[in-house]
This record gives sequence, C-alpha cells and structure tokens, in this order.
Amino acid sequence: GDDDGIYIHSTQRGDAWERPASIEYLPADGTVGFQIDAGVRIHGYGWRPHSSTKKHSLRLEFRDRYGPRKLDYPLFPDAPVDRFDSIVLRSQGSRGWQDFRDPEQAQYIRDAFARDTAFAMEKADGHAIMVHLYLNGLYWGLYMPVERPDADFGAERFGGDADEYDAINRRTTTNEAIDGDLEAYHQMLALADQDLTVDANYRALAEMIDIDDLIDYMLIHQYTVNRDGPELFQHNNMRGVRRRLAGERFRFFVWDMEYSIWYASDATNINVDVAGSASHVYARLRTSSTFRTRYAERARA
Repeated sequence: GDDDGIYIHSTQRGDAWERPASIEYLPADGTVGFQIDAGVRIHGYGWRPHSSTKKHSLRLEFRDRYGPRKLDYPLFPDAPVDRFDSIVLRSQGSRGWQDFRDPEQAQYIRDAFARDTAFAMEKADGHAIMVHLYLNGLYWGLYMPVERPDADFGAERFGGDADEYDAINRRTTTNEAIDGDLEAYHQMLALADQDLTVDANYRALAEMIDIDDLIDYMLIHQYTVNRDGPELFQHNNMRGVRRRLAGERFRFFVWDMEYSIWYASDATNINVDVAGSASHVYARLRTSSTFRTRYAERARA
C-alpha cells in the first residue's frame, strides 16, 4: 500500500517495516517442501531505492510472534545445519537482468561460486540455492536464498546462545555490530597493530581471530578477484562473527560476490590494507614470517 507498504517504501528499515507473511517452498524435484508463517522485510543497501531497481532483496525472519521460532528444514544441500532464524532472498542487483548499467552481463553463479569454493576448502561459511520467487502468486524472478551471518548463524554453527555473539557488518567505511558490540573487534584490531614479528604478539592475535579462516577468506577474494570486497570500496561487504568467550575467535564470510571474476587482467585483494577492516589484520600479519609460511602452504594445498 501507498501508506505503509514495505515495497513502496523500500528504503525504510527496522522492525516497523517488517510484515507477517506465509512462506511456502516447493522443491522442483517434487519432494516435500514447507509452509511457515514468518516476517518479511526489504533487505540491502545500494539496490534498495526504486531508482536503482524495482526488484528488491527480501529477508525472512522466523519469530515466535508469527509462528515457529526457527525454520526447521534442510534448505541447503550438504549444509551442516538445518535450522535457521533468518534467510536472505538475494535478488542480485549487480550483474543481474535489472542492472541498468550492463544488463547483458547478467550472470547468477558468481556469488554461489564463491560459497561453493569456501565449502570445497572446508571453510565454515553460508550456503545458497536458487529459487523462482512468487509474491502473492505473481512471478517475481530468480532469487538466491542465503544464510545471513549473524548471531543466530554463529550459535547454530559454532555453539552457544545467540546473545553470546558479536556479529560485525562493514559497509564501505562503517563497521556496525548488528548483534552484540564492537568491543572485541576493536581489541582485535589493536592486537594487530602490535609488532607481529614478536611471537607472543602473534599468538595473542591468533587468540582473537581464526588465522586459517582469514587465510581462506582472503584467498577466495584473491582467486575470484572480487571488486566489491577487501581492496575496492574500502573493504565493503565484510561479515564476521565471534562468540564472546575467552579463546573464541572471529571468523569472516563471503558476501555479495557477484562483482567477482570480472576481467582477466584483474589482480585485486593482494596488497590491500584498509584501516578498521579484516584486510588490515591480514596486512599486519604479512609482517610475520610464520604467517607468510602458513599462507603459502594453504595457497599450495
């Protein structure tokens, strides 16, 4: 509706712009899907205004005020979890049919390729599938349901309760705690600024960030030469979680990777150091011969 419709007012955010909905999933192979009552809201940043596109991403929120607190269904093949608090329906603005700049370059496998690469590397990361979406029976196009790396995602993957987690999002120059706070994240950045050629300092940082996970995260961005991640746009689309307990470490996840595998001459995300981001930790770690050896061994694996 014109007054309070979430699609008409696509740039509005927060609980006031979430609406109850009945969600149905009908697998193409004829197996049993599901119906669940949940909340739905508009999702995204740059492609959120109607001036960018009329095909917006959506987010499903499973809350007890609508129905079950979680979606209990094996939505993603081969995923280690089958319980979800939130699912993002990615419309893919860039390099999609609705991209007003280069619609002829529409290609919907790049983000999924990055996720599949993460799984092939045995990295803990979010999953994705492809669906055809209908809104009130009207065909709305190709969408990609994906897991949202938030506190609930962390609890399902790594144990504990959601309220024990910090979940960090970075949009260009701004770090935001969508769950928890930024205190431990700032502590990790401070540890990264110590002399990491000193073994004790290296070990202290390794207590705050999963070194192997960071290596895999950077390797994926380097291999796919992602243009909307660490090096360009000030480390845009950074997503990370950490449980707030001693010995628990930050992990980072691929997100919005459709700007990858662009030009054969691209060579990005290698010599990158963006203050306040995971790439700054990576750049500082490169001063350590221990880290460089570990990185080289993983790259060769």
